[in-house]
Amino acid sequence: MNLNFATLADLQKALSDRDISATELTQHYLTRIEALDPALNSFISIQAEAALDAARRADECLARGDARPLTGIAIAQKDIFCLQGHRTTAGSKMLSDFIVGAVSPGCAPVHFGDVGELANEPTHVIRDMHHMAMAVDLVNAPVTV
Repeated sequence: MNLNFATLADLQKALSDRDISATELTQHYLTRIEALDPALNSFISIQAEAALDAARRADECLARGDARPLTGIAIAQKDIFCLQGHRTTAGSKMLSDFIVGAVSPGCAPVHFGDVGELANEPTHVIRDMHHMAMAVDLVNAPVTV
């Protein structure tokens, strides 16, 4: 299976069938990000160790048989969601050093609910985006290849 083009269903099946571990899958994507992101400028924050720790915990859930639908699947989150202790810039240079002190109520479901409950874990990779999520400029526009 080509992990670069696999669907969520393909990845979920490969994880549940033990064809690949969540740690291997996460490492694959981290390696790909490291190789391609200098040219693409797609990510503003990559917490590789936290992502690998989460993947190891996902592997434990998979081994116990109590995995949720997205357990072990690597997810990159857009830079508009407030995650405590993480840099959240909304693609804006004026927020380049903004570290969230608390999760705002509007963002909490993304971190602790929808994705977190499906995946057993929060997100550890944050995607770059257009300035203030308006998509009207090309200041931070990711390159398409």
